[in-house]
Amino acid sequence: MTLPWHKSLTASVHALGAAANEARLAARAARTTLDLYSLDRLNPAEGRVTQPGVVYNTMSFHPHTKALYRIAGLHRTTADLLHSLYVTTTRAYADGAIWAIGQVLDGKEPEAVHGLRTDNGQFAVVGPLPFIDAGLNRWPGWPELNAARAAMLSCQAASDMAEDIAAADHVTEREAGEMFDAGRHAEGLPDAAYTFGTHAEQALRHVLRAARHAA
Repeated sequence: MTLPWHKSLTASVHALGAAANEARLAARAARTTLDLYSLDRLNPAEGRVTQPGVVYNTMSFHPHTKALYRIAGLHRTTADLLHSLYVTTTRAYADGAIWAIGQVLDGKEPEAVHGLRTDNGQFAVVGPLPFIDAGLNRWPGWPELNAARAAMLSCQAASDMAEDIAAADHVTEREAGEMFDAGRHAEGLPDAAYTFGTHAEQALRHVLRAARHAA
């Protein structure tokens, strides 16, 4: 059975939120695993191995140490990949929810969120986040939504600033400090985007109810 457009649109945004939440949990688990896997904490076994016919002291290696570094590298790669997925899925959630709100406020009836996938099937950021207050500024959740949006945009601005400084041909000591501070602030971007997405999803439900009552 085909769902009414407002229900399928709600399900579409909710699915973006579910994807972001899965990425959030996975990214946190990978980061925890990486932090726990500290080479300074581990005590590599001293034994070495070599190949037949090779002098023991010249071509031998420590298999435990080699495995430890390999595992640490894999944990780092996994943590980086999942963090990147967390960033894109949370921003897709935020973008998708606010896009859906704008469509409903414009009197349109889309059945799903559009334009959040690239040609290779990855999540995509659609561009600057619009500022929508019509139909929402009297909603009880508006202050929280607006604050969450401001927090997300603050993190995004810090991320852009850090990238701009890093791309410069010459970076002064002061700029390096600013880049470090901006980078630290930008680390909160996916969490801020996820929080905004949850508030925006609730706002979508509000404007959908209003639209149905006005029909």
